Amino acid sequence: MRKTVSLLLCIFMLPMFMLTMPVKADFKDFPDVEGHWAYKSLKKAYNDGIIKGYTDNTMKPDRAITAAELFTIVTRVLRSEHGQVSEELGLSGKEWFAKNVSAAYEMGLIDSVPDFNAPIKRQDAFYALAVAFQLAYADPDETVLDGFKDAGEISEKNRAAMASLVQDGLVKGVLDNKLAVNENMTRAEFVTMIYRFVDSVGGGTVDGGRYVMPNEQLKDKNADKIWISGDNSDIDLENVSANLIAIRSNKVSSSSIKNVTAERFAVAPVGAYEFTPDTDCDIKTISVGGAGDKITIGTSAPKIEVTSTGRKIEINGDTDLLVIGGSGNTVTVNSSGVDKIIIVGKNNNVILNCRAETVSVKKGPSDITGSGSIGVLEKRTSELTCSLSVDETKIFGLAAAEVTLTLPKKLPAGETLHVTARIDGGEPRTGYVSYWTFNGNKSKEFSSSLSVKQEYEYEYTYTYTYSGMPTTGTIEFTIVDKETGESKSASATFEVENYPDEYYYEKDVLSMVTTGYKGNWTLEWAKNNDYPDIAKEMWVNKKGYESNTKYLIWVSIAYQRCNIFEKKGDKWSLVRSSIVATGAPSSPTPVGVYKTTYKQTGWYTAKYTCYPIVRFWEGSGYAFHSRLYEPGSKTVLQDSRIGYPISLGCIRMYNEDVQWIYDNIPTKTTVVIF
Repeated sequence: MRKTVSLLLCIFMLPMFMLTMPVKADFKDFPDVEGHWAYKSLKKAYNDGIIKGYTDNTMKPDRAITAAELFTIVTRVLRSEHGQVSEELGLSGKEWFAKNVSAAYEMGLIDSVPDFNAPIKRQDAFYALAVAFQLAYADPDETVLDGFKDAGEISEKNRAAMASLVQDGLVKGVLDNKLAVNENMTRAEFVTMIYRFVDSVGGGTVDGGRYVMPNEQLKDKNADKIWISGDNSDIDLENVSANLIAIRSNKVSSSSIKNVTAERFAVAPVGAYEFTPDTDCDIKTISVGGAGDKITIGTSAPKIEVTSTGRKIEINGDTDLLVIGGSGNTVTVNSSGVDKIIIVGKNNNVILNCRAETVSVKKGPSDITGSGSIGVLEKRTSELTCSLSVDETKIFGLAAAEVTLTLPKKLPAGETLHVTARIDGGEPRTGYVSYWTFNGNKSKEFSSSLSVKQEYEYEYTYTYTYSGMPTTGTIEFTIVDKETGESKSASATFEVENYPDEYYYEKDVLSMVTTGYKGNWTLEWAKNNDYPDIAKEMWVNKKGYESNTKYLIWVSIAYQRCNIFEKKGDKWSLVRSSIVATGAPSSPTPVGVYKTTYKQTGWYTAKYTCYPIVRFWEGSGYAFHSRLYEPGSKTVLQDSRIGYPISLGCIRMYNEDVQWIYDNIPTKTTVVIF
C-alpha cells in the first residue's frame, strides 16, 4: 500500500467550483465570463459537467485555483469522483471536496498533503496533470528544463513530470523565458490546460482526437490519445490504434484487448489488474503508473516502464528494456530474460528472478534481490544494495568520484581564506551543479562538471574586529548530479587567528578612552566594567605622560578606577588597579594633570574621620583618602559607598588601596584625572 503522507491542513478560502445552482443555469447567465479570453473553454467545461458555478451566479475565472478545485476537476474529467475518504489526508468526510480529493489520492495525484483550500503552485498542478493523464515518462530528458531561468526552482518530485510535459510540447515557457513554476494558476488557465490535453470528455469518438472514454466499447478507431476512465470499467478494445492508451479507471471489471496498436499503453487503474492483451496486439511500450493495488503484466513488449508510486508490480512477459522511474515500488521480474534495466526512481525494491544483461542504477536508495543474475552492474549511486551475482561492476558519476578540500588549518590574522575543492574520478560529463556552504550560509549554485581532475576555488575575506571575531570556521563543498539528484560533499573546520589586542588599541585607543561616568550608579557595575589592562597601558604611553618618580597614577572617572603604573624601560606598565569613588555631579573631581604633594595620617573632624591622606593638587584640599568613618572611629563606617561618583571631589578608596599609595607613592608623582 502507499506510504502515509504528513498532514499540513489549514482553512484558508471558501470552497470553489462546487456550489451547484438550484437549477442549472445557462452558461451565458454568468456575468463574469462574457468576453473572457477563455470563454470557449469555460463554456465547454461547464457543459461537460467539469465545473459548476457559485451560488452568487458567478464563475470567478480569474481567481487562483485551489488544490481542492484542481483535484475535483481532474477526477470529474476522469469520472473517478468517489474515493473512500482517506484518514491519511486528515479529512473528516464533511468537506465538500472530500470524495474527489480522496479519489485523487488513490490515483496517485497527491504526493504530499497540501492546504487544499489554498492556491496550488503551477509546478504541483502540472505534476497532478501529468500523473492523472499518464503523460509522465519514467526517464524523460530533463535537460529540456535547463533553458528556463526558473528550472532550479522545480522540486525533485516534479522534475520528471515537468520535463515530460515540456518534452512533448504540452507546457511552454511564459514571459522572460520562465515556466513560472511557483506562481499560481487561474481557474480559466487550468480549464484551458485540460482541453489542451483532452478534446472530448465523456466518450467522444472522433478519429485522431484525444478523448476520455468511461465504460464504453471502442472498435475500429484511430486516435491520438485515449483515456479509459470511470469508477468501474469494462474494457473492450478491438482494432484500435493510438499513440497513447491509458487505463485510468478505479476498477477494471472486465478486459478484452484485441488487435490494438499503441506506441504506449499505460496501465494505471487503482484496483488490482492483470494486463494480458491478445497476442495480435502491437504495443511498443507498456507503462505502469498511478497508485493502488498490484499490477501484473502478462505480455511481452520491447519496453516496459514504471512511473507508479508505492505499487506492487509483477512482470511475467519479456522485454528488451525495463525502466523504473517511480518511487517506493516493489517490482518482481519473472521473464525469461531482460537486456537492460534502468532504475531512476528512489526507494524501489527490484526482485530479479531472471538474467539481466545490464542493470544501470541512476538514483538511490535502491535494492536488488531475487534468484537471478546480472551481467554488468552500472552504478551511478552509492545508495544501492544488491544481493545478486554480478559479472562486472562499473561505477560512474559521483559514486566513483572523490571530493577533497585544501585549506589552511589556521588562517593567519589579516589573510584571506582560500579553499580549493578537488573532484577526482567519476564519469567525465557535465550536468552537475555545485555550491559552497560557509559557516552555515549556502552560496548560489553554479554549473560544474566531472573530469579526471576538476578544481573549484572559494575565497572569503574576514572583517577583523576586537570583540565578536569568530575563532573557528566551517566550509563545505557540495556537487549535485542534476539527472539523478545524488550529491557528494566534503567539509572541513579551521581556526581563525585574530590580531593581537595591541593591533586594535594602537588604532583607536585614544578615541576609546573618554572621561565622564558611564555606569549605572552601583558598585556591581564598577566591579564588572573597566578598560582592558592593555588599553590602559597603551593610552598612558600614547598620551606621552611623564612623572618625576617611577610611578604614574591615572584615575578613570568613566569606570571609577585608580590605575597605578610603573616605569619599565621606556614604557609605563600597569601594576595596580582599584575601585574608587570620585566627586558627585554637584562636586566633581576636576579633570587635569596634577602631582602628589604631601601625606597625612588622617583627617579628624567633628563630622567624620578618614585616613590616610595623600594630597595631589598643591594649594587645594583634593586628596586620595579612605571612605568616611564616624568621628574618632576606625571601624564604624559612616558612608560606605564606593564605585560611583559620590564624594565632595576627593578620591575615596578602600583602606588597603589608599594605604598602598600612602606607603609606596612618592611626592611629585604625576596624577592624571580623566
